[in-house]
Amino acid sequence: DAELAYKQALLGENVSTGVFNNVQHGVQTDTATYQANIQQQKTYVEQIEKTISDLNSQIGTARAKLVEIGTSGMDLATAKTNSENAHAAQDLAQADYDACKSAVDNFDPNGTDVLADLEAALATAEATLNARKNDVLIADSTVALLKQIDMAEANLVVANNNLANAQNQLSKLQNDIQTEISLTAQKAAIDDMKEQLAELNAKAVGGVVEAPITGTITG
Repeated sequence: DAELAYKQALLGENVSTGVFNNVQHGVQTDTATYQANIQQQKTYVEQIEKTISDLNSQIGTARAKLVEIGTSGMDLATAKTNSENAHAAQDLAQADYDACKSAVDNFDPNGTDVLADLEAALATAEATLNARKNDVLIADSTVALLKQIDMAEANLVVANNNLANAQNQLSKLQNDIQTEISLTAQKAAIDDMKEQLAELNAKAVGGVVEAPITGTITG
């Protein structure tokens, strides 16, 4: 039965409320409007896809940098501890360097110190200080990179969820236009059949042909 099939399709789970109401009230959404909405949604999907690509690129670049500085695989908590320790070591090295430099700057030729020894100590202190500064740079960079990765990965989760929702909405829009066209055509065909049936019924009132009585039959 065509009408039964139409009603089952109209009440199907893939029929949106908007399509249902349009078909029921004989109002079909303009195809151009559907196409514009679909294109707008496609553009939105593409924007999210680009965001995801950019985030993956950021994560990849940050991880490559961690490999480059020798801290790949380190977690953020460890990196923060290393940074604190590196800064403390740098402070000690700076204090040692300042003391050695002061000894050289204030060298007393008449004292017991040997200038060459003081200069050698200063050179060692300077090399140590530079090494500790490099340690700080690596430690701080590691913390910054790991924070960047954490943030990008969190944003990536959101972006992937947004993409899934946007793709579902795009599929819904594409389904709506096909469903509305199909259901509208079915309803029009059923309405046409009902009109034809009503016309036939009107031509055969009661299904009886009446004739005038011209005489009486007696036996």
